[in-house]
Amino acid sequence: MNDIPETDTMIHGDYHTKNVMLQNGEVLLIDMDTLSVGYPTFEFASMYLAFMGFGELDHQKTTDFMGLPYELAKEFFYRSMALYLGTDDKDKIQNVIDKGRIIGYTRIIRRTVRRIGLDNEEGKKMVDHYISELNELLDKIDTLTF
Repeated sequence: MNDIPETDTMIHGDYHTKNVMLQNGEVLLIDMDTLSVGYPTFEFASMYLAFMGFGELDHQKTTDFMGLPYELAKEFFYRSMALYLGTDDKDKIQNVIDKGRIIGYTRIIRRTVRRIGLDNEEGKKMVDHYISELNELLDKIDTLTF
């Protein structure tokens, strides 16, 4: 993979609908402990996990966390990406999402191993799934930049 350039793009680090509040008609981001700057693909990785990744094997996990059905969370995420990227081109949007998925899957594999472990069926099933997805992406993606 190519190097990722340093950028001054704000990255929330945990951006999803539960961390967006409305106060006196003003939109506020909360849970700012991971706020930093960096390349947007890292933000997309976190967003992907919150909206879709954690619920890939069990859509109910997305509903329980986000308070939204999986399909609605997925639509929200894709529409957000289209707006951010300024395009409705599904291939371009998916390409950028796939770059974020690479980072996201490495994070969720580590998280699963640490929290659930590989010595039970759920942990092993999850890690196997994310490794399989990651391997498919690594065969077609050669850079995390866009």
